[in-house]
Amino acid sequence: MYTNNNPSKKSHDEKMRWILASGSPRRKDILENIGLDFVVKTNSIEEISNKNTPEKICEHIACIKSEGIITDTDEVAISADTIVVHNNRILGKPKDVAEAESYLKELSSNSHMVMTGLALRTKDRLVSSCAITKVFFRKLEKSDIQFYLKSMEWTDKAGGYGIQGKAGIFVERIEGCYFNVVGFPLSLFYFLTAEIDIDVMKELKS
Repeated sequence: MYTNNNPSKKSHDEKMRWILASGSPRRKDILENIGLDFVVKTNSIEEISNKNTPEKICEHIACIKSEGIITDTDEVAISADTIVVHNNRILGKPKDVAEAESYLKELSSNSHMVMTGLALRTKDRLVSSCAITKVFFRKLEKSDIQFYLKSMEWTDKAGGYGIQGKAGIFVERIEGCYFNVVGFPLSLFYFLTAEIDIDVMKELKS
């Protein structure tokens, strides 16, 4: 986990102003469902990292997504990056239906890792880490794959599938955080808020 700390720590009596530095509707839904008030503000960045492992790559990209977002001391920016890794190969968002099909064929009858780098940034602090969940796919029949491709659910999703939708029926089991596979690991979010001295439970609407 990366931590850039300011030595002076303080407790927050008033609620922070939260900024989701992501356009992902899935992350937005998860945060809304737990009762966090936030606004969406995104950066246009090139998602390229010089790190040499999948874990470090997604964590680094999560960090750079929130650069330049914070303007006030009572603001907290949340940024994340999710990737699918199979046989040490990163499966990103498919560029077309042919690539989505190749991803699903590769994942069929296999296990893979879903990794989400998560970062919280304030005016003077940055903390980040990576959540990892192991996902096991059953054998996918040709008809399963064709049905899913026609649904278009694969678009804009790492690995070419979304566990929260129709592809949930492809999954035999998971080891780790379900919300991480959707794109926002809530357990890691709780841990990182504590790292920057925020009691996140007090930030949520009752």
